Amino acid sequence: MGRLVLDDVEPRAGFVIGTVVTDPGFPEHLTADILAKHANDTPEALEAAKPGPYTIAGRVVSVRDFGKAGFIMVQDRTGALQVHVKKDVLGDAAFAPYKLLDIGDFVFVK
Repeated sequence: MGRLVLDDVEPRAGFVIGTVVTDPGFPEHLTADILAKHANDTPEALEAAKPGPYTIAGRVVSVRDFGKAGFIMVQDRTGALQVHVKKDVLGDAAFAPYKLLDIGDFVFVK
């Protein structure tokens, strides 16, 4: 199995949502940079502005599954960012690898 990669990330108070891509490339951002840039933004302001896209890579340090949606905490060398994974955004085929994620797996988020 390949690695889970997410595309079209929208940071919202530490949350990201995305879809799977096939060629991730190299992460261009660090978690601390994304969080610092939007530390004073309200969720409403982030929703209206739709900043990004951002790319990060790191290890999965927690997985919380809620059926058709879930959260993974991705940690890089500067901190951690929670990723919100939604089946209706990803589609069935792209959501399947998420269901196989475990703590310690490496992921790339765009």
